[in-house]
Amino acid sequence: MLKRIFLVIPLVVALILLSSCCGESPSVPHGGSRVAAAHADKTHLSPGEEVCFYDDSTDPDGSSDIVKREWDFSYVLPEGFKPESEDANPCTTYSTPGTYYVQLRVTDQAGNSDMLDTPLEIVVKMPPGNLIWAKRAGGTEWEVGYGITTLSDNSVVVTGSFAYLSSNGSATFGEGEPNETTLTSAGDWEIFIARYFD
Repeated sequence: MLKRIFLVIPLVVALILLSSCCGESPSVPHGGSRVAAAHADKTHLSPGEEVCFYDDSTDPDGSSDIVKREWDFSYVLPEGFKPESEDANPCTTYSTPGTYYVQLRVTDQAGNSDMLDTPLEIVVKMPPGNLIWAKRAGGTEWEVGYGITTLSDNSVVVTGSFAYLSSNGSATFGEGEPNETTLTSAGDWEIFIARYFD
């Protein structure tokens, strides 16, 4: 029995050495773990300025095994993923100031897919010194603005007063707009509160 064991051990060792030196190294199985990755050529831009995105994803079978790329330029939860482009390296523009999140989903030949762990963040801001909007409000006599503030929905609230004096004591807000409103004074001076949207 002992003699048989001594004969088997060298045979097993020889087979191991033969497979390690002459055999092919094991490859990663098809459809293994993919890693979705991407970058943008800029992360801060002005409305209407073009930004381009580049796919940096990898696949164990090689990057050529990735057969589909889907981009969502305005990724928001809980709405979920909504593909807007299938280009490898797409470009887009944003017309409204704000913070946008870009998500990428890649799919390989086996149908396995992966998404970015952290979406790309794009910040769109008006250049310093650029006028966004201006409003005129008031009547034919005296109007005074006392305070101005912004709310969480980006609307602007203005407070002030207007005088009766020799006119009808009225003040018009949003002149020529669908919500045009005219306030009429009930006395010599009136306080007003007006709310505007950008």
